[in-house]
Amino acid sequence: MVINFGYVRVNTNEQNSDRQLEGITPYVTNEKYIYSDKASGKDMERDGFQVTLKAMKNGDTLYIKSIDRLGRNKAKIRKYLEQFRNEVEIKKKKAQLLQQIDGWFVNQYYVFESNTI
Repeated sequence: MVINFGYVRVNTNEQNSDRQLEGITPYVTNEKYIYSDKASGKDMERDGFQVTLKAMKNGDTLYIKSIDRLGRNKAKIRKYLEQFRNEVEIKKKKAQLLQQIDGWFVNQYYVFESNTI
């Protein structure tokens, strides 16, 4: 069975993830497959993110609202994106580019379709 997963991250308990959830919920219809973290983006070893990666199987899809939700360390994100490029096909399902900052695209939807995870 192919599963649509979602991942959201905010930095603190005071921050609200509703906008991210609104963006991915149309694609991830079962809430039990939406994982989240309330943690800094400096470290990629966040519990929710790692559980998401471990839960994904061949053919599954991961939806995130914005690439910066994966983290703030560009080198570490590149490492994971390279891993995805090697293992999955990356597609932009719905792109709403509002601004570009230092080569980062924010406010876009990214879709990662698993081939070998």
